[in-house]
Amino acid sequence: MDNFDKWSEWYDFMNHNKISEQPDLQFYQDLLDKHGEPGLELACGTGRLLVEHLKDGYNVHGVDISSKMLNATKEKFEKEDIKTKLYQQDIRELDITRKYSVVYYPFNSLTHFTTVSDQMKVFNNIYKIIEDDGVFAFDIYVPDIQKMNDYGKLIRQEREHNGTTYIFEIWEEWESKSEQIFKHYNRIINPESNEIEWQVDFTLSILPKQQLELLLINAGFTDYTFYDEFNDELLKNDSNHMSVIAKK
Repeated sequence: MDNFDKWSEWYDFMNHNKISEQPDLQFYQDLLDKHGEPGLELACGTGRLLVEHLKDGYNVHGVDISSKMLNATKEKFEKEDIKTKLYQQDIRELDITRKYSVVYYPFNSLTHFTTVSDQMKVFNNIYKIIEDDGVFAFDIYVPDIQKMNDYGKLIRQEREHNGTTYIFEIWEEWESKSEQIFKHYNRIINPESNEIEWQVDFTLSILPKQQLELLLINAGFTDYTFYDEFNDELLKNDSNHMSVIAKK
């Protein structure tokens, strides 16, 4: 959890382009329109989607493991004069008594679970809190062999924040090829002092379509569809990102 708390300090800054574009926002709102409310966003973070859903009048609650992430969300709630139910919980130990019409897990967040045991716990817990005829939806990148070949390659970008142009560096390295687990590193350097302003890393799992299908089936989902990106087209051989809708 410490890494997620550290992540909260710079999350919006590092993901500003995704926050402004939000290609997933309409995808999940369409599900709420179709299947009803209330909805529950897993790993809601600093409220990237949740705040927009609430501003648009949707009845959506949020879950995150990090208290600092949720505090950042609450600050946005105060500015926008909105509020909703927030849970600080580990999704592997999800303890929510009510059920939801739509449960969604955006932004590749499933990759944070690196063992089959934890992955099964997550999917099983999600299944339990979905209303009959409700849906579970998530999006995740399609494993890319070319990108894996670039592990170890440093990517440097310049980004401005509060009048200072920082250097943002990211890279990945294998932790276990056989287990398909890798480390994702992030750090921010202040060019004026050349000192590391902030750094954090995460251990992530590569999750191909077949493994996701097995996890869905094991949890009890028998009706599910894989889509290309966030549109109505089915997943293609050359898709880079997939969204999944599973009906209970």
